Amino acid sequence: MLKKPGRFVVHHSHYEREKIMSYLTAIMAFLKKSEARTKCPVCNKYSSQSVSKRSHGQTMLCPYCKSLFIKEK
Repeated sequence: MLKKPGRFVVHHSHYEREKIMSYLTAIMAFLKKSEARTKCPVCNKYSSQSVSKRSHGQTMLCPYCKSLFIKEK
C-alpha cells in the first residue's frame, strides 16, 4: 500500500481485480433479474416489475390494463 498525502492507494493484483469484477457482475445480474410487486396507478392492481426499471425511473407496462406508467419514488 502506497501512501500519498491524505489518501491511500491500494494496488490489486490481476487476479484480485478479476475477482472483484466477477462479484460486481454477479450483483448487477441479480439486480436485473430481481422483481418487486408494483401497484398500477390506473387499475390499482399489483404486478411483478423489474427492480432495475423501477429504480431507474423507466416505463413499466401493467399486465392487466396494458397502461404504461413510471413509478415515482
